[in-house]
Amino acid sequence: MSQIQKWFLAKLLPFIGKSNKYIIYGDFNKQIQGDKKTNSLCNFIEQTIAKKTNKECVQLINGPTTDYNTTLDLAFTNIKEAEVSFIECSWSDHKAISLFLQI
Repeated sequence: MSQIQKWFLAKLLPFIGKSNKYIIYGDFNKQIQGDKKTNSLCNFIEQTIAKKTNKECVQLINGPTTDYNTTLDLAFTNIKEAEVSFIECSWSDHKAISLFLQI
C-alpha cells in the first residue's frame, strides 16, 4: 500500500459518513496518466469510499491540471451535479480548480 493510500485511510476516510455528501479535492502530488478508470490511486479511493458509504464515488478531473501537462490535482465526490473547470493562474504552475454545484 502506498504512502498516499495509508494517509487517505487514516486521515480522510474517517470523516466520510454514510449519509454525508462530500467533495475531496486538491494536489495529490501523484501523476495520473491516461484513463482515470485504470489508475490505481483513483480506483483505490473510489472503491474505498463507495464501500464505506454504499454510494458511488467519482473522480471529476479529466485533463492536465498543471502547465507541464500533468494531472496532479484530483477531485472526488458523490454529488452527481458537481462539475469542475480550470482557471489559469499566473502565480502557480497548477491551474485553479473551480467546483460548481447546482443548489
